[in-house]
Amino acid sequence: KPDVDGAFKFVGGERTPWEGDITEVTSPIIDDSTGKRALIGRVAALQESDAVEAVEAAAKAWDKGQGTWPQMSLAARIAAIRRFIDCLKPSRERIVNALMWEICKNSTDAAAEYGRTMKFAEAVIDALEGSDSTEAFGDWTTVSGIRGRVRRGPVGVTMMLA
Repeated sequence: KPDVDGAFKFVGGERTPWEGDITEVTSPIIDDSTGKRALIGRVAALQESDAVEAVEAAAKAWDKGQGTWPQMSLAARIAAIRRFIDCLKPSRERIVNALMWEICKNSTDAAAEYGRTMKFAEAVIDALEGSDSTEAFGDWTTVSGIRGRVRRGPVGVTMMLA
């Protein structure tokens, strides 16, 4: 049974211990010893102020497009995402096990979901690598009678919820 410890806060590139309330994460599987849903982890019960802190840190990192990430080349951003994906690979079995308990998937389906997610990330990277490979300043395209170059790049602060 997994024991996922999400009782921390990750803001501004820093992981800090969480001292506040936590939310228990349970499985739909009933624990025979307690008669209750099996406890498989805990997460920080973040508040509105924590969300605002995270958005402010992201805006500071963005720095109106002048921050480190938006100023990196596409190749450097792709390399950073590849390093992140590589960091996930050793945790494959733990992730698959957590999926099995959290949403009651069998091991084959949970492993396939992990595999699909990793393949999707690689496919997105491959598409991005090809997007700027022919024209250094983007590809020419015409939209509504207006011709211009399309180039992919960071466009601003986003918030992802899990």
